Amino acid sequence: AAPLAPEAIPLLYPLIGAIFAGAVAGDHVSPISSTTLMSAASAGAYLSDHVHTQIVYALPVLFATAVSFIVSGLLA
Repeated sequence: AAPLAPEAIPLLYPLIGAIFAGAVAGDHVSPISSTTLMSAASAGAYLSDHVHTQIVYALPVLFATAVSFIVSGLLA
């Protein structure tokens, strides 16, 4: 049997996109992410303040991404 059914191929790219989008969003808003720690430390900001500023930028993108993945899942 094939590892991927031919009728599931249209969902492959949205699935990969959802995985990458979740990884990037998690990296930006996670207080234990190395990039978040390094950017807060290099800017001389408190870690909690930096995470709160990143959430303001990440939430609209997360919402739009979730809506687009739901729509692509329903149309595929």
